[in-house]
Amino acid sequence: MDKDNIDYKIIDHTADIGLEVYGKSKEELFLNAARGMFFLITDTQLIPARNKNRKYYTVNSNASNIEDLLVAWLSELLFIHATEFVIFDDYEIHSLTEQMIKSRAGAIKIKGSPYQIVREIKAITYHNLRIFQDRTGRWQANIVFDI
Repeated sequence: MDKDNIDYKIIDHTADIGLEVYGKSKEELFLNAARGMFFLITDTQLIPARNKNRKYYTVNSNASNIEDLLVAWLSELLFIHATEFVIFDDYEIHSLTEQMIKSRAGAIKIKGSPYQIVREIKAITYHNLRIFQDRTGRWQANIVFDI
């Protein structure tokens, strides 16, 4: 498998589930982490489609470092998903630093959508959380989700 051409892959973890996420930039890494999380939830590769019921959410987070920021941002997306009964399938990052992200995410209501919830994610954990650049400059994150 050519790691340069994949966005994320599922990694086995006792009682939980993890992702190894890749990106050419920090922005792409964050986008791929969100896409991977919603793949885990739906077991479907989500592709934004025209939908008159699409709603966009402003999703901004602050944290003390990049790892905390990824957890905070994914947690906010997960919270909106759980409370608004939506599936996110479209993301735009307007600004990203080591401590702050400003983004907009598009979602559709689960009811009436082609998606089904196959796995509930309770939380994004700090277990084995790691974000780094490999020797080629590509970004990678290891994330474990509590299911």
